[in-house]
Amino acid sequence: MSVRATLRSCLGLLLLLAALPAGADFSVVTRDDEQVDVKVFAPEGEAEGPLFVWLVAEYGHHEGSDDQARGLAAAGSTVWQVDLLESYFLDRSSRNVREMSGEGVRRLAQAAAERGFDQVVFVGTERFGVPILRGLRRWQSDPGQEGVHASAILLYPNLYAGTPVAGRAPELMPVARATNMPVFLFQPAEGANQFRAEEMFAALNAAGGTAYTWVIPGVRDWFHVHTEAPTEREAELQDNLPRALRNAAAMLADAPQPAEAPPLEAEPVAVERRVGLVAIDERPVAPDFTLEATRGGEHRLSDYRGQVVLVNFWATWCPSCVEEIPSMNRLAAGFEDDEFAILSVNFKQPREEVAAFLEQVQVDFPVLLDIDGAVSEQWNVFSFPSSFLIDREGRIRYSVNVGILWDKPKVARVVEALVEAD
Repeated sequence: MSVRATLRSCLGLLLLLAALPAGADFSVVTRDDEQVDVKVFAPEGEAEGPLFVWLVAEYGHHEGSDDQARGLAAAGSTVWQVDLLESYFLDRSSRNVREMSGEGVRRLAQAAAERGFDQVVFVGTERFGVPILRGLRRWQSDPGQEGVHASAILLYPNLYAGTPVAGRAPELMPVARATNMPVFLFQPAEGANQFRAEEMFAALNAAGGTAYTWVIPGVRDWFHVHTEAPTEREAELQDNLPRALRNAAAMLADAPQPAEAPPLEAEPVAVERRVGLVAIDERPVAPDFTLEATRGGEHRLSDYRGQVVLVNFWATWCPSCVEEIPSMNRLAAGFEDDEFAILSVNFKQPREEVAAFLEQVQVDFPVLLDIDGAVSEQWNVFSFPSSFLIDREGRIRYSVNVGILWDKPKVARVVEALVEAD
């Protein structure tokens, strides 16, 4: 069979799939000849309200997302759960997410129109906001978009080109400023990108579209799925999230859907996260701070002038942050106290929560409390952990934005060279 005949057969199959019952799983084929599989969560009775198309996160499927889909279905909404990375046979990486064209999103919107839905709301977390916005732009120019209202709800979005070298500001993807379709941001007040939520919100409003934001107090990223130790507020929100999503969708339905997308600048190549210590050629003076320690007392960075200092930004909910602590203990043990020091800056967690962690995990250096996150913002911390090596004159010499083994010989030699420098 020829390739063209095969494609015709696939198109015929798609027509049959369009006639399947609303609750049956199905697949669609994109213009890029990719097959996208759709898992359907359908209400028992007649569907009410919009169709939610929930894109599986970069890190893979989580049972908590199924719980939310079932909650939406119980409230009367149909949910399509779609794993684009799996459908495209792509590795689960942030770069692969950022480089998606948005064609899969456009095709899913088209499939919603074919099945009679008049409102489709795309839901995505973190970096999946980028392909969702691209897909909405494509849907605007699709001949079948008339009569179908499309929008997006983005949970703690990350609309940046990638993770920059620690301490440098990230670059916002141009699609964020070239989107005029209705968008609703769910931003946790304790989330990693809380300080950049205002920038993302302003960008989404820049092209004349309608954007809403809900800054959710008392919760962190991944608030929508069950974790080992959710806060009381997170557990409450998990139970009530389907209602919040439907309320947000109702607001989005009233927002205009422009017929044309604004111009889009050439988008940058996704930034690859640099692993390991990165030399900072500019050697800027480290911003000073004074923070209270979990075990009492204040620590001022400038008081450590004359020593080499490792400033480490972290949180107990960050697995790689916790994993690197033993190697930091071992690194510190290899130097005299007046030669080298570690200052660990915890990001926006209550003292009691950090103290409980320290009862379970041995930490041989001061843990300081950045309660309002202001110091992390001042240092342009974009991801956790982020660490900085400060020389004896108080200048930033190296940074790293991933967890590493700090006592590896290569890393220890860098610290030794800073200690021994004149």
